[in-house]
Amino acid sequence: MPRAFTVNITADDRELQAALNRALVATGDLTPAMQAIGERILRSTDERFTTETTPTLEKWSVSKAAADEGRKTLTKSHQLRNSIWYRAGKDAVRVGSPKPYGAIHQFGGKAGIKGRVVLPARPFLGVTEDDKREISAIISDHLTSAVNG
Repeated sequence: MPRAFTVNITADDRELQAALNRALVATGDLTPAMQAIGERILRSTDERFTTETTPTLEKWSVSKAAADEGRKTLTKSHQLRNSIWYRAGKDAVRVGSPKPYGAIHQFGGKAGIKGRVVLPARPFLGVTEDDKREISAIISDHLTSAVNG
């Protein structure tokens, strides 16, 4: 079985971290919120394959093969796009792909015989500013539900 890769995204956003900590203290289990966050990230990631953009909304560099074939970059078979998964826990959500080639597309690097082909990074996993706002709203809703019963 091919090795999966996972991108760990740590929110470097004090407000978001504080909201997560408050929600965890208030409820003891954020699994429902983490599931909603996972679904949000899946939708956002899928949209990036459509728009060919990074989580910071920069355009991916166009693949020569995709341009020659008149298609979008990273979408020849849709296997990578369709392989994205998430796993929600009580205080975290992990997002990744079981496709071993996903990492080279995410981070860039050398491929092929003796590393003669250099692939640019085309990040598809990550959290956009819109995602951060939605994640905050999900946590807020979870806290409100926990407090109001």
